[in-house]
Amino acid sequence: MLTQVLGQDNPEQLVRGVYAKMRSVNSYEADMRIDADIPMLRMQQVEGRLVFKQPDKLQVKSKSLAVLPKQGFADFAKFISDTSAFTAVFSGEEKLGGVLTRMVQVLPGNSRGELILAKLWIDPVRKLVMRSELTYRNSGTVMVDYTYGSQEKYGLPDKLRFSMDVRNMKIPKAMTADLHQKKDKTDKDAKDPNRPAVIEVVLKNYKVILN
Repeated sequence: MLTQVLGQDNPEQLVRGVYAKMRSVNSYEADMRIDADIPMLRMQQVEGRLVFKQPDKLQVKSKSLAVLPKQGFADFAKFISDTSAFTAVFSGEEKLGGVLTRMVQVLPGNSRGELILAKLWIDPVRKLVMRSELTYRNSGTVMVDYTYGSQEKYGLPDKLRFSMDVRNMKIPKAMTADLHQKKDKTDKDAKDPNRPAVIEVVLKNYKVILN
């Protein structure tokens, strides 16, 4: 109980608690379904297998082309892995899905990296990141919402929802021709070409290997 209280009052200790839960898993695999809503680009639902190995090796096995942002899976975990190399400060509280979260801004000690700021909404009781807002030097800001279920005890989500500026997305080359073809066409499903791209990833049938 004392550790839990201290973690809630100390932002760096709270971030360490989150990372300790995530780092307890050496690797995992899971069935994956991706639904992408990207302005001016029609995409079918994609299914495949997601494979992750610490610290940041991420692989997608699928017969279809998949747009899967790496942000939210491995980037911020690697970012907070060295607790001596970042500064964390509380920036408020916010209720997400009925959970009162502590908002923590994490700034790197090394300002030369690609990820320059991570804002985390953390459930201080379960040590889970409920939302992250990741700001990159060359690719803008990515917002990720996390939903937990079957693998909550390991900090692994059942669902992720990414929201980002489509202009900063890295789209597979095989899709770019289709994207350019639709720029000049009216699409009732893409009335605002400047709206954020939204990608939802559902994970199930986890196979987890612990450290």
